Amino acid sequence: MEGAVENSKKTRILQAAEEVFSTRGYIEATLDEIIKVADTGKGTVYKYFGNKENLFYTLVEEKHTKLMQDFWQVAQSTTDVESKIHTYLEVWTRFLMANTVLWQVMMFEMTGGNRGFTAVVDEKGAIKIKAQWGAQPTKAQSASMERYYHLLKAETSSFEYIFLEAQSKNFFKEGIHPVDASRNLMFSVAMVVFHWRGAEGREVEDCCKHLHEMVHYMLYGIVRDQKLKK
Repeated sequence: MEGAVENSKKTRILQAAEEVFSTRGYIEATLDEIIKVADTGKGTVYKYFGNKENLFYTLVEEKHTKLMQDFWQVAQSTTDVESKIHTYLEVWTRFLMANTVLWQVMMFEMTGGNRGFTAVVDEKGAIKIKAQWGAQPTKAQSASMERYYHLLKAETSSFEYIFLEAQSKNFFKEGIHPVDASRNLMFSVAMVVFHWRGAEGREVEDCCKHLHEMVHYMLYGIVRDQKLKK
């Protein structure tokens, strides 16, 4: 009984956090506002999550875990690779449409991209955060940003898996780097979906319809099958 009550409190706080972060972003969101929406005490939030950043991370990590399950279900299915690519990107689109602000905040704000920070991956796969301008990040800042980079890196892994399978089946023409191609396509779709959702206010079914057209163009091109004139 006590465990159920504890889980109920956590769930209520996370639901309130999602509502506030999705309308205010991270910087402008406050714990006081989340506490008010959750109808709980400040001590309860600190007990379960410690601070605002840990609360945000817990929220996106839970959503990330479910997304990864859906991604790998598509990646390891027995359908052909082109169908996998389309299905995978539809899953991605539907997810981003439902979590637009949260994932924009995670991609651009929590990774420090809006402050000039970027991640450098060494030959062993370790992530190091560096400043492109200004002061280098502190250890605390680096530790915070690294865990969001790890989430984003994990989200590309199953799509890379599909593209490596596609390469092994000669789906791509020679010279295509499957890992780079998968990342370029996945994040291109993310940027387009953010635009569709934010700037144009499209509905999810309309987005999915146009998504499949866009992916077809990306896979097969949009020019006629002829030599380009010099």
